[in-house]
Amino acid sequence: MKTLIWLAVAVLLPVWKSHADDPTTTTPTPDHSWDFRGCTDGVAVVDDHSTLAALLDGTACSPEGVVFSSPGAFVDLDPWTWGGEASFEVLVQVDSLASAAWRIFEFGAESTGANVFLGGASFGVYRGTVENVASTADLGFWALASSAGFVHVVTTVSLAGQLQLYKNGSLAMETDGNWGQVYELSVPAAGADWDIYSDVPYSVDRCEAITAKSFSRIAYELTLDTRTIWVEFDTITTDACETGIPTDWTFDQTVMGLTVVDSAGILDATDATGYIEFWSHSYSATATSGRPGGSSDLFDFDDTPGQVDKHGSFQVHSLTGTLFAFNGWSSEDPDGVDDPEDLGIGSNLDPDLGLGPDWTEAYNAGDFTIRLLKVYVGSLASPATVARSANWLGRSSAGNFFSGSIAYLRIWHGAALSAVEALRLFELRGSCQPGFYGSGGSCNACGAGTFSAAAGAASCEACGEGHTSPPGATSCEAVSRPPDHAFDFRGCSEDPAVGDGSGSALVATLAGGAACSPSGVLLDGVSAHVDFGTAWTGASALGGSLSLELFLRPGDNGAAAAGSARVLEFSDTAGANAM
Repeated sequence: MKTLIWLAVAVLLPVWKSHADDPTTTTPTPDHSWDFRGCTDGVAVVDDHSTLAALLDGTACSPEGVVFSSPGAFVDLDPWTWGGEASFEVLVQVDSLASAAWRIFEFGAESTGANVFLGGASFGVYRGTVENVASTADLGFWALASSAGFVHVVTTVSLAGQLQLYKNGSLAMETDGNWGQVYELSVPAAGADWDIYSDVPYSVDRCEAITAKSFSRIAYELTLDTRTIWVEFDTITTDACETGIPTDWTFDQTVMGLTVVDSAGILDATDATGYIEFWSHSYSATATSGRPGGSSDLFDFDDTPGQVDKHGSFQVHSLTGTLFAFNGWSSEDPDGVDDPEDLGIGSNLDPDLGLGPDWTEAYNAGDFTIRLLKVYVGSLASPATVARSANWLGRSSAGNFFSGSIAYLRIWHGAALSAVEALRLFELRGSCQPGFYGSGGSCNACGAGTFSAAAGAASCEACGEGHTSPPGATSCEAVSRPPDHAFDFRGCSEDPAVGDGSGSALVATLAGGAACSPSGVLLDGVSAHVDFGTAWTGASALGGSLSLELFLRPGDNGAAAAGSARVLEFSDTAGANAM
């Protein structure tokens, strides 16, 4: 059998370990950080972790931070695209409480429906037409500099929309990111004639207690005997009372963020698109909305409403079929006989039942013993992922300005910091963050080839031998050191000999029938070998610590089995061998 060899020779590198390997010395590293302590008037402050700049407009610099004392003074940050879970840290001093409308920061004007802000009255997130706000106005959250000095604040927003505010290391307020029930209704088998809100016999009705704009998701849970379907989507209204049976309002539209959980496992979906047809009207099958696949012959997800309070449609659809439907709840039968209501989960596939897949005139509600509808609203999700044009410190979109000082602003994307992390940041307030060093309120980035693993470092440590780092690093990385000699036989030719890829005059001569191939040199285990010559002197001399790297495929022959064969051997007449 033949043997394939690729050879490299390298000097052994020492082992080095960063102090950052000790988790007890680390703190969360932000994605963005603007440190205004010791800034220069009129000179932009650049993000420590990117090229984003903070332009100072009318503000003044001090050793403690940027000062907002002149009318209309603010800081304008370069825009960037972000969204989702996030955390914000500020060290701030408040000089005036004259107006609660001021902002420490505001990203995205309120009118855009995609802003995040912290100010005199609240920390909040707007998404679309809804808002999620945690109030700071009634907690004595802010205090004048004369009594409080600098206040350390960490704010977080989770993917579920839960807001948390930490003041000086302690949790000061949080909002509930879970679902809250609005309605519960036992659907009648027949006899419903609901034309106004008060006609609907809800067994649970909490809509008046839910603050407008406090939710961003609506969910419907319908149970018909042993099958239950949960359907949720982005809100279609800011009024929780308009999430129930639509006696006095109409929603005929596309819905986004559609998520479905079907106990039968048939209709499940995540973050999809769908349609709703909510109205009290009579309706025809005529397709007028331009929804792909809509039929004008069958009642489905593209019907046309007619006279108000004449039939009633409470239907949610995917792009291809019905998810659930409850029809006929706003009609008084002209013959005085109460027809059963229409009720179903999934599309109606029985051509002999009703007039189409949306269960219209199926008259089947009496077929179910359990008919229970529950309605929920959920708190605001995390901030929308967009590039916000307004990114300000000390200014609100309404034109209100902050009076005080900001030492620094730090932002984490994709993370809602924990209570432990918020406390740790408070303990390190005023200190330089990992990757920086300094004292007396002045912080500087560690230079290339140095690092600081923990916050509060007075100086940076040098990287060990064979390691390096970029500026502002919290640890060092090993440098891939090239070998002193390298012979690559892949694709070689028998003549001329293979030269040293590291530039020396050494050559590897194929002898005894050694052959080249695209994969490397082939040795037959009999006489074929590679001769590296005798010129290993001077800078090429071998001795001391060595590392040898080979890439090979062993063959199968008697000599190798006996242990006398060599993959590699360097020797001389004095018996100084390496093999």
